[in-house]
Amino acid sequence: MASEGCAWLDIEELLQDAADALEEGELLHDDHFSLYEAMSAVEIGDPKLDAGMCTNPEPRAAPEVVPATSLSSSDALAVADRLFAAEATWHQGNNLPQTVFTCMYILQPRSAEGHIALEALCKATHATCIAVRDLVLAGNVCEDEDFVLHTFGMHMEMGLRDADVSALAALALAEEALEALQQQSKGKGSAGAAAGQGISQEHIAAFLARVRFRKALLKGLQRVQKGTKQDQDFARKQFAAALQELERMRDSAHPRPQDAVGFCPDVNRRLMAPVPPRNITFLTSQQSWDHYASLLQHLLLVGNIVKVGSYEELKAFLMDFSGRSCGAIPRSALHLAVSGKTTRLGEPTGPWLPRKPMLCSALRMPSSTLPSGDSALFVDQACLAVAGWCQDMCLNRARQRRRHRRTIEDWAHLHDHAANADMSPEFQGPCGCWVEKECASMLLQHLQLGFELDVYAPEEYCMLFWYCDFLHGVIEVNARDLLKAMPPPSAKLPNTPNSKAAKKKPVAGKKNSPPEGASCEQALQAEAQQAGVERLLCQAQMRMTAALSAGGQLRPFPAPFNSESQRFEQRFGFLHRLQRPEPLAFDQYERSVDISTCTPESILQSAFDGFREARRVVAMLLQLLGPVEDARSEQLQALLRISSQNMVAVKVLYDATKARAKENGTVPVTSGAEADGGQMSKSVSSPASAQDQPGSEGSANQAEDSEAKKGVKKGSEVWSVQFDFSHHPYYPVLRLKHASAPKK
Repeated sequence: MASEGCAWLDIEELLQDAADALEEGELLHDDHFSLYEAMSAVEIGDPKLDAGMCTNPEPRAAPEVVPATSLSSSDALAVADRLFAAEATWHQGNNLPQTVFTCMYILQPRSAEGHIALEALCKATHATCIAVRDLVLAGNVCEDEDFVLHTFGMHMEMGLRDADVSALAALALAEEALEALQQQSKGKGSAGAAAGQGISQEHIAAFLARVRFRKALLKGLQRVQKGTKQDQDFARKQFAAALQELERMRDSAHPRPQDAVGFCPDVNRRLMAPVPPRNITFLTSQQSWDHYASLLQHLLLVGNIVKVGSYEELKAFLMDFSGRSCGAIPRSALHLAVSGKTTRLGEPTGPWLPRKPMLCSALRMPSSTLPSGDSALFVDQACLAVAGWCQDMCLNRARQRRRHRRTIEDWAHLHDHAANADMSPEFQGPCGCWVEKECASMLLQHLQLGFELDVYAPEEYCMLFWYCDFLHGVIEVNARDLLKAMPPPSAKLPNTPNSKAAKKKPVAGKKNSPPEGASCEQALQAEAQQAGVERLLCQAQMRMTAALSAGGQLRPFPAPFNSESQRFEQRFGFLHRLQRPEPLAFDQYERSVDISTCTPESILQSAFDGFREARRVVAMLLQLLGPVEDARSEQLQALLRISSQNMVAVKVLYDATKARAKENGTVPVTSGAEADGGQMSKSVSSPASAQDQPGSEGSANQAEDSEAKKGVKKGSEVWSVQFDFSHHPYYPVLRLKHASAPKK
């Protein structure tokens, strides 16, 4: 057909032939077609894809702001609390233009003039945002998933010069004025209002608490970025004062801060292009106060770094801090304190910094005169490796695990330097043992973080606990070798009567403090003991998971692409870049966990014995602990609970497996399980035993034991299993549930 000089051809048959020739999933396209460009193309007119589309064609007028002088005291308090919620929302990973800078009293500072408290709070909030951003930038341990530093073109200062000085001056004036109003209102009675101000006594106290909180927080953030002990101590005092004011802020919180005037969520939306804007929900008042409480507690914990004086203490401090999953601000402050970047020229370096004196003390080497050039080179390289590890420990848990994997080559090179230092004629020290122990500790952290981040599948637990058992053994052996290789503390640095060390007077309050070498030996002994206990627990967990696989409770996931050997290579293949500790291969794992000649009953008996031995050793260590080792005692108590509860679960599974074996007409192995069956029942069902004191779990153990007896009698029921990591992030408790047995 033809119309107006155009010829139209029917191509339906051609398209049908092309469609018939195409297979499922194929697409007819030219040579220049790109699927990625087609999927990422902007669809004009769709507000989800076209960020520049204006859904409202009418020009938007600038929002009008109610002057602060026209606000009632209740409305001004709502604005202040809403501003706190906006700042807390920014700390949680949202951007600044859509949180704090939605407040028109900050964008237009003149509108806040006339209300002395609100004006000071707005200036202080602005200055605090600048201080926090500078702190996170200097810390260099945060990524976009932690903290959004990008301001989308907005200038943080916005014409405000010396924001911290101006804000502190405004806060001081506001505090003085509010204190005067408070005294004046008290003179007129509790129900009266301040003359000429119309502010009740309750609102005066509420504003005063917020002004003092802002003042203490801003001062603390200023001083925590500096590197001296005096600055850290001053920051701790300010954070403690802010924490006290926070409780008063909770009590005087506005009931509905979300209705505060002066906030425009869309005021900065034009800055969000070319990404589609997303709505941000502010934290509630309760969530905001909880956030500030957690922030201040973690910042107070950062201040404890000044109490660290040895490498063992620094390592324990960073491990404890990292396990608390702190936010971006405390982690940045800690890295600044540990890295020493803010230490000015001429200032004394803190003893907590991972520098040459700290590592020489850990290895009992004189830091003033190193015995050889190889040992000096080793110490320099060790300082770099330890500084990198300290930075890794200040990252979030996911990136920390990734960095441990990426920095493994640095430790491999360090082992070569340690070998040269140990073989030098002038110095034959324990550098190789120290490097191997630290490498094993870092690799163990990498593997264990996978449990915390829920990376592993349950069918992988057996190989993971098997490798963790090996790494714990490396740590234990090398820690004991270090104790044997180190010289006694008296041989460290012999002081002459004319030396400076001999002339120093004893410090008051430190008469009975142990010498530096003794504290180092105590730390190594504790590390070896802890590694030995956790090694026993890993062995028991490995046997338990192997028994679950043999008994059918833990069915392997049918992976179409990954075999067990490939999974082993994915989890542990990167370890072959290290010489020490010696990497293990998959065939070694297969030989170690070969259960083809064992019955499920014998494997369960072996797991039960392992948990019983771990419980015995943990109970013995708890009796030997001193009164000041609270953190270690808490961790050992958790291991004790895990061992006790897993003993109960294994006992239940053993009885159920034995009952099923009798029903099926098979005879279970009697050499282990039957011979020790009475002892097994006695060990589990005696809650009054000295080793069975994991809190109030005796009744729970008895209840589960009674469930076990019911399970034995009812042969038609089997158990389904679940792994509970609520007691410890790395060692699960086995939870059992009744499940109907398949019909025959």
